[in-house]
Amino acid sequence: MIRLIAAGLCALMVALAAPATAQTVVSAERRETTLNTIQTVQQADQRVMAALDRVIQDIVRLNEAPESQFGDAFDALSSTLADARSEVRGIIADLTSIPTTSRLDDPADVQLVDHMVLMSIEQATKVDRMLSDMETYYAALLVGDEAKMKATQASINSAPVVMSESTAQRLRSAGALYPTSSYDHTIVTGTACFYDGIAAYYRVSMAYDMGRPIPVRAQEIDQTIADLSAAIACMEASLPRARFSMAAESQLYIPDPRLRRLREAVTPIRDDFLVNMDAGMGILISIHGFLTEERGLDGRTSAIDERVAAYEGVNADIAGRIFRLNQTGP
Repeated sequence: MIRLIAAGLCALMVALAAPATAQTVVSAERRETTLNTIQTVQQADQRVMAALDRVIQDIVRLNEAPESQFGDAFDALSSTLADARSEVRGIIADLTSIPTTSRLDDPADVQLVDHMVLMSIEQATKVDRMLSDMETYYAALLVGDEAKMKATQASINSAPVVMSESTAQRLRSAGALYPTSSYDHTIVTGTACFYDGIAAYYRVSMAYDMGRPIPVRAQEIDQTIADLSAAIACMEASLPRARFSMAAESQLYIPDPRLRRLREAVTPIRDDFLVNMDAGMGILISIHGFLTEERGLDGRTSAIDERVAAYEGVNADIAGRIFRLNQTGP
């Protein structure tokens, strides 16, 4: 579950931050700098998630290792954790050294790039803290320190919830850069609501993953249902508003012919975001149904996680198509 969050956030931010779609023209040199910054952030996010994935793979190997191989598996995990933390801290330092690229009079599309850098630093910092907790947990496991294990286990288990919540918060912060009637503001807000719903799902699914029985009318399930209902209503309202805004914006006059051609090429691709948002809303509706009709998620979390991964994969593909258009032109 952990690695899904950053991928979806980066995909959406790249699509919105594509500077050549802005109606305000920036110089070729500054456009190149902006595109380079976006690529740097993308690569940094991928490296952070790859480092975390390597750790998770070693954890799986440790959990599955027979007793005779436990020591070697533990040593391998310890080495991977140390390397991962070193790499992530280096990435944070590299991101922190990136100079600000936008100016006060730049369009939101360009200003958003600096916001992406800050978000990536924050996300990488969260991953570093998570890796630190993993180091503490497995060191405590080795010596049988149950109190320390319990303290860090809670932090590790809550990571998907924290990352989902922070993703929703940062999306809303990015949306504030745009007029409330714009397509960009509406789709960012709608996607933030998706992550509100996913945070609610992760929060309650942890109980099932950990094998803790939940009464049929448990308060936490009722709260999850309420949170999912609010997220679904928000996404349901965002979709028609975004379609209306996109249609209206497609009729606005843009004097620069290059930007007009780009808009014509990007508009149908941006519509794909809305189609995928509808699919994301369907995921939340399914989870809502499982909880309201049968009051449980037993045996369903893996399938739900696969649907979330597919949703974010589509977002990443759409963002990549828009990014390539901004690099090469229509």
